[in-house]
Amino acid sequence: MEHRHSTHILVERLFALPVAYHAVSMVLVMVLICTVPPVSAQNIRFKNIALSQGLSQSSVQAMIQDKQGFLWFGTQDGLNCYNGYAMTVYRSSQGDSTALPNSFVQTLYEDRSGALWVGTLGGGVAKMQRFSRRFTTFQTTPIAGAPERNIYALSEDNTGRMWLATGGGLLRLNPQSGLVEERFTPQNSPLSGIMIRTLAADAQGCIWVGTAKGLYCYNPSTKEWNTIAQSQGLGNSDIRAVAADCLPVASTERTQGLASLRSVAPPSAPERPNALWVGTAN
Repeated sequence: MEHRHSTHILVERLFALPVAYHAVSMVLVMVLICTVPPVSAQNIRFKNIALSQGLSQSSVQAMIQDKQGFLWFGTQDGLNCYNGYAMTVYRSSQGDSTALPNSFVQTLYEDRSGALWVGTLGGGVAKMQRFSRRFTTFQTTPIAGAPERNIYALSEDNTGRMWLATGGGLLRLNPQSGLVEERFTPQNSPLSGIMIRTLAADAQGCIWVGTAKGLYCYNPSTKEWNTIAQSQGLGNSDIRAVAADCLPVASTERTQGLASLRSVAPPSAPERPNALWVGTAN
């Protein structure tokens, strides 16, 4: 009975998250339930990290564990770093160009070099240097209050370019030059809406884009777009989460709220389980 009670607490906490996270949360619940040992072997306990433990704000929008083991929490009022004992908070500061551009943190991403990228609402995107922990803000648009300054998802492709899901469309950013190299909106791409919820770059460098109105794949090398139809097995066009492993799509498997788009590797390629995992609204 204690095992069931602890699992129930976990489910309740996960469902306290915004709706956009429910598809991912349910998968996490399933994995944890399957891997938790019997209660007779382990007493399961949960520890809360709240305002009293130094959390800057109670609405956690994003979280990630970096390669060094630190936990990062993005809230509506600051970026928090937890080392297991204490919390360090980073906020925007007027007149300080090395601080966060906005304290409302919407998404987090760690690139291959170990640098932390922070997507904010209203301030665009910033990169935190690993050792100095100072921020470099990249200008997505010079227009204050523009939708492109709202960052909802981030991903790095195999060339080191950063892809930004913004309120104004999809952007490709060159971290070296700081320039936006490509911009995609419904006017110059198949995207049926500019509300991009999730991004993932696969091993071939293709970018998978999940929106409230469908799933799309863009190949930067060929400049070609591919729209994944519901008839291919998605079941729902409201995409909440994407985890990419491969391209192209050959077949589809689906359970309620979760789809796996599988590909077939060339005969010369080593066998490996290739799949794009897609979390939908239902």
